[in-house]
Amino acid sequence: MTDLPSQPSLFGDRPADDEKRHLRVVGPRAASTPDASSQDTGRQLWLAAHLPELPLECLPDDETPARAVLSDGRQPRVLVCSSAAAAQGVRPGLPANAALALAPSLELLPRDTQAETRALEKLAGCGLDFSPVVSLEPPFALLLEIRGSLKLFGGTARLTEQLVLAMQLSGYRVQTGIAPTARAALCLARSQGGQCVESLDALPGALASLPLSCLDWPDKPLRLLAETGVRQLGDCRRLPRDGLARRLGVARLRELDQVYGRAPEARERFLPAEHFADELELPALTGDQQLLVQGAEILLQRLGEAMRRRQRGVSLLWWRFEHADHPVSWLRLGLLEVTTSTRQLLELLRVKLAVTRLPAPVLGLALRASLLDPAPMAGGDLLAGGTSSAEHWPAFLARLKTRLGEAAVHGLGLHADHRPELAWQPLLQTVNRPAEKPGASAPRPLWLLPQPRRLRARDDQPYFQGRLRLQAGPERIETGWWDGRDVRRDYFHASNPAGLRLWVFRDLRSRDWYLQGLFG
Repeated sequence: MTDLPSQPSLFGDRPADDEKRHLRVVGPRAASTPDASSQDTGRQLWLAAHLPELPLECLPDDETPARAVLSDGRQPRVLVCSSAAAAQGVRPGLPANAALALAPSLELLPRDTQAETRALEKLAGCGLDFSPVVSLEPPFALLLEIRGSLKLFGGTARLTEQLVLAMQLSGYRVQTGIAPTARAALCLARSQGGQCVESLDALPGALASLPLSCLDWPDKPLRLLAETGVRQLGDCRRLPRDGLARRLGVARLRELDQVYGRAPEARERFLPAEHFADELELPALTGDQQLLVQGAEILLQRLGEAMRRRQRGVSLLWWRFEHADHPVSWLRLGLLEVTTSTRQLLELLRVKLAVTRLPAPVLGLALRASLLDPAPMAGGDLLAGGTSSAEHWPAFLARLKTRLGEAAVHGLGLHADHRPELAWQPLLQTVNRPAEKPGASAPRPLWLLPQPRRLRARDDQPYFQGRLRLQAGPERIETGWWDGRDVRRDYFHASNPAGLRLWVFRDLRSRDWYLQGLFG
């Protein structure tokens, strides 16, 4: 540890004996004091994932090997550069002109902060696979509270290994650090990465040699500290607190206390969006349905990950197709019930594309869906080990509805009318809801004719494949005078010589007999 000079500094004289006694109460060594804040922090263990090349990695791929992303501001500097640019001497912090002087073929790119935010939120969703508590640390880091996940993943080493692998497979380089406080974990991840400190007592020694740049403070306070020979966290920690607060501000002193667990830190918890939105640029302009389905399958895999993390399902999808010289096209996919099956969603899209003609070749795809519906609970047959055939019924109806159209497939519902031909209505949405109980009446057949069929009669007796024998009735229905379709009928249960049970009525005006339905 570097000793501070004995002469007075910008931060005041070295603390006197009584001040030292005071510092022992509230200073760094007080982290082992069993107060409320230290106990609360000691129960936590934070993993910081630092993404040093995020501004470059979230930009579209380019064939140019030497690339660099510039910082914002009037005098842009290199924020991050590729390995090919670094091999030519380019490094973060260089002015743009100096970087071009070193590497004339260098491609300088502006920052895309929106793309960085989207990438960070995407990786935060990935972090939810490892911990329910994830916090964003813009612009280049994530924080995960992992104390409760260690037993599940087999310790810090296994958990870190799997998290790093998941982020690398997504195309991002990551440095990690683990510590009892979030800011300490960030310092470890930013400086070197890979270090794990699991107790508060070990923090001062582990952080002492780290550069002050790991605090991610602005240049002005870091330059002020460097002028006095303070370049490491251990040196900064030994400075008089009053002088440090006076020169750098109370906020910087509090951040330093949060690093060592001497001050609590409230962090905002990351919650995934309730709506899924993603897009995919196709490698070439195409109208091939099979290529469109392959691109859609990639988006549906991402939707499946979002549904799994949120324990949500979807019942409505909107697909958007980008064209070169034509306005965008939209396809709506509505389901009869909530689902989490991406296979079913892909099959519905394939069916929809088979009966839909897009106006022009497609450049890119986009998918929009609401994740507001609870995911259905998976069930199975305990003895047979297979799924019930009833589980496939909604999927079949969804495919049929997608192929034939929204209004071609519908259910049936009751309608408050005594006339049998008007006592039902089509339902476009087959939702599960309690059935309406019909009013008190005689038994009705399930099979009703679209229109009553007139029967021949002899000696005032109806015939249908033989003479009918009236078994029950009459039940009089006399209604409809208000809408011009009034009826006056006497209904009977009847059977013919073959044993067929029928529902017939006699029109009281014309005295003719009609067949209304069959009981089976």
